[in-house]
Amino acid sequence: PTQARISGTETSKAMFAVPRYVDVDSAHVIWGVHLGNEAASSATATLEDNKKNQIHVQVPVKGEEREPRIGFMKKGATGEIPLKHVTPNLAASLLPLLDATLANSPRPNAQGGGQSYGAAVVERLREHCEGLLLAAGAPSRAEDQAAFDSATAAFDKGGFAKGEKVLTALANGSAFASLRAVAHFVLGEMQFRLGRPDDALRSIRLALPGLSEASRPAALEMMAKIHNARREFASGKALAQQAVQEGSALLQQGVKVSLASAHFTLGVAHKNLGEIDDAVASMRHALAAKPGATYIQLALAGYLGIAGKKAEAETMFANIAVPPKTELAFLDYQTNATWFYAVCHDEQNVLRFAAVALEAARGFHFPGTVNYFKSEPDLDWMRGHAEFQKLMARFGG
Repeated sequence: PTQARISGTETSKAMFAVPRYVDVDSAHVIWGVHLGNEAASSATATLEDNKKNQIHVQVPVKGEEREPRIGFMKKGATGEIPLKHVTPNLAASLLPLLDATLANSPRPNAQGGGQSYGAAVVERLREHCEGLLLAAGAPSRAEDQAAFDSATAAFDKGGFAKGEKVLTALANGSAFASLRAVAHFVLGEMQFRLGRPDDALRSIRLALPGLSEASRPAALEMMAKIHNARREFASGKALAQQAVQEGSALLQQGVKVSLASAHFTLGVAHKNLGEIDDAVASMRHALAAKPGATYIQLALAGYLGIAGKKAEAETMFANIAVPPKTELAFLDYQTNATWFYAVCHDEQNVLRFAAVALEAARGFHFPGTVNYFKSEPDLDWMRGHAEFQKLMARFGG
């Protein structure tokens, strides 16, 4: 396993003691030439930490038969690192850079096209780095999976800081690309619930290239949801449409995926763009994909009301059963009922249902409800209301 997968070079375990060149946890990627640009002489991506230390990878493009070049800048000194001298510690620093580079290169299509020559070189370099980590005694897949399960359990119980710390470490440092991708995805979901949409979007983008085909629609829908929360509704609509399209193709291939959430998020984007008939149609598709779902029924009832179909809206709302308080669906009901009364401009019921929703969210350790009430456009008219402000302040909003 110590054998490198590029040009047959080898790396010794003894070099594990060489320090990392950057602080990965504080680092961000600086892009050079896009890997899809085959006309360029090379493509470069740089990882820079908060002390301005850098590592960079320069990748050859088609027609250049050479190894990728790895360079560094630390405390003002610069240099180049031959591939045969890449250590496990340096490999660990390179992995998040290589993941980010591949996340921004063209995605291969079903016919095998789409990935640039440079991206293929980066893929091989990444596999080499993963091999170095495993040879140096990095945690096994089972150990990383156990850490992942522990992190998600901690988050569900309100241990947000602990869960995020473990997931960040896995997303940046696991020797397994698929596990890094899933860690990025779940980390993005957590960051979104915690009211950090920019961090969430970055995490989901990094996750996307490494996820299975069956998981891609969920990731695209999550990105759409984040754009909707940032009030970038056109982007949210495009991503939700892509999620529906890819998910529908998978269903035709016999792959089991649920499109309820993607249709729902597409409906939200349609509504916020003023495309209410399309919004109603999307919610009907969502309900067909997940019959009886409380949150979808409430959204559809609200959209019918906005569309002027008041009688149908009131009938649907009246027939929605309130779930037991012990179930997460109870929180969905109270949250979406708050929204329903917001679009009806019924301030007393907004306050009544919001109070119950926020209390339930606290009990379920679910911070997303507060952040939803802070960002939902249909609640804008309530933000200056003194009682609503007191209610939000009471629950950390």
